Amino acid sequence: MYEIIYLPVAIKDIENIMQYLAQFYDGTPKKFIAELDERISELKNHPMMYPVLEYNKNYRKLLVKKHIVFYKIYEKEHKVEIYRILSALSDLDTAVSRFGE
Repeated sequence: MYEIIYLPVAIKDIENIMQYLAQFYDGTPKKFIAELDERISELKNHPMMYPVLEYNKNYRKLLVKKHIVFYKIYEKEHKVEIYRILSALSDLDTAVSRFGE
């Protein structure tokens, strides 16, 4: 089983998403977090089930509703690092090009 680690920037992404979703319906942020947690939990047992990025083979992506979770697997340490959680509508080319900086 792999340990899931969230980078500080990923935690900030979640906070921003929650704040944005709270503008619409009270229950929306809770529903999003529940689905996000469920999908990310899948990575504990099956971290390689989602595709690698075309631009950077060190990272993989997981789609959760209208957001993409970018993560990296450290096989030797049995860790999955959640790098970013971004809107699928954002400028992903720019975001992905900065991975690893």
